[in-house]
Amino acid sequence: MASLQTPATPTPPSSKSTSKVSPSATIPERDGPPINLNLRFGNILRAILLLFGVAIGSYASQLTLGPVYGGIPASLHHRNICTAIFAIVWGSKAILRRVNPRPLWVLPILTFYVPVIQRSLFQYSEKWGAEWGPIYTELLSYYPTLFLAILGVSYLVEMPSLALDIIPAAASYGIFKVVRDKLPSLLAHRIGSTWIFTRCGLTNLAAGLYGLLSPVALLLAIPGMIHSGYYNPGCTKAAGIRYLNATLAAQNYTVLARAESLTGYISVIENTFERYKVMRCDHSLLGGEWLMPPPGLEYLANGEKETIYPVFVMLEAVRLIRPGPAARNPKALMIGLGIGTSHNGMMRHGVETHLVELDPIVYQYAKDYFHLLPNHTAHIVDAVKFVQDASAVEKPKQWDFIIHDVFTGGAVPSVLFTTDMMQGMSKILKNDGVIAINYAGDLNQRPAKMVIQTIRSVFGHCKVFREDDPGDEEKAVDFTNMVIFCTKSTAPFRFRPAFEKDYLNTYSRQSFLYPKFEVNLVKLFGKDGNREPYDVLDGRTIKEFEELQRRGAVHHWEIMRTVIKKEGWENY
Repeated sequence: MASLQTPATPTPPSSKSTSKVSPSATIPERDGPPINLNLRFGNILRAILLLFGVAIGSYASQLTLGPVYGGIPASLHHRNICTAIFAIVWGSKAILRRVNPRPLWVLPILTFYVPVIQRSLFQYSEKWGAEWGPIYTELLSYYPTLFLAILGVSYLVEMPSLALDIIPAAASYGIFKVVRDKLPSLLAHRIGSTWIFTRCGLTNLAAGLYGLLSPVALLLAIPGMIHSGYYNPGCTKAAGIRYLNATLAAQNYTVLARAESLTGYISVIENTFERYKVMRCDHSLLGGEWLMPPPGLEYLANGEKETIYPVFVMLEAVRLIRPGPAARNPKALMIGLGIGTSHNGMMRHGVETHLVELDPIVYQYAKDYFHLLPNHTAHIVDAVKFVQDASAVEKPKQWDFIIHDVFTGGAVPSVLFTTDMMQGMSKILKNDGVIAINYAGDLNQRPAKMVIQTIRSVFGHCKVFREDDPGDEEKAVDFTNMVIFCTKSTAPFRFRPAFEKDYLNTYSRQSFLYPKFEVNLVKLFGKDGNREPYDVLDGRTIKEFEELQRRGAVHHWEIMRTVIKKEGWENY
């Protein structure tokens, strides 16, 4: 008979063991070292710091590319490439860990050298073009910093399983996107106020944030800091202009003044050989004047400066329209300033002039370098808000003339051409008043037709004139400056003959004040002049309009490259 065995007595638990996982315990990872749960909160803070850094770096990089490629071409593929980098890093970090286990060590070093790298690559802008140039430049400067930073984030907030990684991946991209989208509105009015709020300053700020996570690496970044602080013309002020002009002298250009401002990089450039002066905003010109009469017209020298852009004097033809304002002392509202060509013309004719300009630097340079006359009232505010506030009152102040000229950078601010904006301007225009709206675009393309139709949908009668002779031949691309003249009345209007006093003793007004080349709206829109599908610009169509403008901005970049040599654009 088998003997009975006594059941084994259970071993009491050790004082060092527990039935729960200790907070300090580690969870095995699918690849690489284990995750220490005690570090999670600190790692999240470090990850957020990195995400703020790459968002600031993205904004700074786009600002830096703006003067060379234009704000719109520089941004064409930027967001999509950033998104792709997030996806690549999070999708392949297990492999990347073996290649680069310490990405944060090199990150601050590389970021401090971004201004140096981008400056050296601008010389290839003509070869690469407006669409590929920004991509190549950022592939060799900003995008590697984004790659390393997101790789660091993926290590810092790694989850126990691949399936759970989608949570920090989505959260990190969401934080980056929100911060990046908010930065322009948060910093726009601070840009240029101090060095830290400049293109180079913001890049250095991002590098400094990375340096907090890897202080030792900052020692290797010292040459990049010195170059940004003392030798990069785009990063320094007084010394920078000296270096800049030494470079530009070979091309007969001199920078008289420059500043970073809320609408872009603003500068005044003089061509010392052809003797003209222009105001630049990023990769566009706001206006310019001949310092001497144009070549071949030296005999016309009479002390008055001639504009290099005829369309600006054509805007003054609002005074020639009949029937026109009956007021003996007419008042004009001028939306957008540029160098103030048409503004000075209206003031010289005795018209009480109020101007609305968003950028204080543009206003200051117009006064200091282009002799904007003092007898005006300036409103340095957003034009949309000005019109909204002015038209919202029960009995709004009304104007005899409104001149609307806001084109810059290869595109127009879409909100300034919507039906809401046009209706607001109609409310503050007198019943017998006249409005002139400048627009530059391709008459064969939908954006130009949308703008014209939007204006015509609000005002009673309109005529459109282009600045150049279109000829008889059909054109695949028909890009031109144009002025849309309108009245509130549906009755047709005409232009009275221009007299000698209208020309203000200038050749440009003798040649271009009187509108000559009328656009045939019946031919453009069909038999009734109002054919679909050319919709008006409103909340339903504004996104489409902006996307179409983005495509057309590359063509505008090409046009600007024919006005000023590439060295004049690349060196700023």
